[in-house]
Amino acid sequence: MQIDLPPELHGLYLALLAIGQVMHDGARTHPFDDWNDRPADYHIGKAVRHIRLHNEGDESEPHLRHAATRLLMAIELAERNSPLRK
Repeated sequence: MQIDLPPELHGLYLALLAIGQVMHDGARTHPFDDWNDRPADYHIGKAVRHIRLHNEGDESEPHLRHAATRLLMAIELAERNSPLRK
């Protein structure tokens, strides 16, 4: 799929595609929507772990993609529970 975006947003588009791929791949290995059953802090901890592994040079999986995905999960959960949203 090709979307016409301004050049300054192209990098964000590629990042979001990468996160979508992580979610797609995860749907095959995890129960449906199970990430919703964990608190935001759980996902933040997983993101920090992925960032640490990336910084240590581990190449066993795309750690930055996984870290970004976990952070978006944490943001989603935090926003749902935010008193500012009520």
